Amino acid sequence: MERYEREKSLSIYWANRANDLRGAAGAIWFAIQSGSKSHQIHQELGLESGYSFAVACPAVFMMLCGLSLELLYKALIIEIGNRPPEIHDLRRLSAVAQITMSVDDFELLDILTAHITWAGKYPVPRGDRQKWDKHVERMYAALTDPVPGMIIGVVRRNDRLYWEDYSRIWDVAATRYWELHHKRSR
Repeated sequence: MERYEREKSLSIYWANRANDLRGAAGAIWFAIQSGSKSHQIHQELGLESGYSFAVACPAVFMMLCGLSLELLYKALIIEIGNRPPEIHDLRRLSAVAQITMSVDDFELLDILTAHITWAGKYPVPRGDRQKWDKHVERMYAALTDPVPGMIIGVVRRNDRLYWEDYSRIWDVAATRYWELHHKRSR
């Protein structure tokens, strides 16, 4: 079997690349969380002195989280014995991969899907103002909470879609993948 066909058809290649993207997302998450301690990273990379990973990288973090889940779901779909659809829609891919999700997790998958398709790469989707408005509204609703006791509507970032939420969603699919993979390879 030629290498292209082998790597396209064996789930382990998809699972390995999903894990590579997860590692890259983790490195960015670490840089985001490092805050002022990331000064040495700035110097090593030759970034301008005012560069902030916490400001610049959340969208890229979410894009990598989404891409890693996309490939993990596609690995599961291959492991089940099907051909993965050529889509980026994480909600649909999780259903085809037979992963059970909560309504809250579907919200997060929808946000990550937008980051895969455009929000991690571009400031706005190409030619679609309504898609941008919907995405911003969805992110605002899911990722912020009202500040109690304020007369005006002030919100702050909540703890959703941080490494812990992403890892919880990842772990469900990864556990299922490895269970199936080990069962099939016996």
